[in-house]
Amino acid sequence: ALSEYVYDCSSAGQAEQYTKTTEKIAEYVGSEYTMGSNIRTAIESLTASTLIMPTDPDASATKTEIFMWQENVKQYMRKLDQLSDYTKKTYSLVWGQCSQAMRSRVEEANDFPDILLHFDPIRLLTQIKLIAFNVQSHQHLSVAIYKTSRAFMLSRQ
Repeated sequence: ALSEYVYDCSSAGQAEQYTKTTEKIAEYVGSEYTMGSNIRTAIESLTASTLIMPTDPDASATKTEIFMWQENVKQYMRKLDQLSDYTKKTYSLVWGQCSQAMRSRVEEANDFPDILLHFDPIRLLTQIKLIAFNVQSHQHLSVAIYKTSRAFMLSRQ
């Protein structure tokens, strides 16, 4: 399903390829993974997915309300474990869609050891995006976007 979608940094269309590949990965994760909608949203927004912890019951809560709260806490913990597992699977999926050239560039990043240690797909995607859009680490994003847009507008066939 994803074989034709690869993150690469050795072609002129690498920014467009990043966008298409990310869209396809988000669609795949959203439809195939447990907790897929949470992870899909995280991929699309490049922000980590979080769950809302159940609030403690009031001191005057009935036994039934306390029981329901306990069940909600158990369900929250199961979802938290699932989210962690599928987030790591997403990291592996994203890494698997990287060309060797892209992997080499990502591995050069200062924070790659931490990204790898935590199997963080959001930080991995962020790094891939920076490379695909030719954003230098010392450049402000808006400056990079301006320079990329200007270069595109001035290019001729």
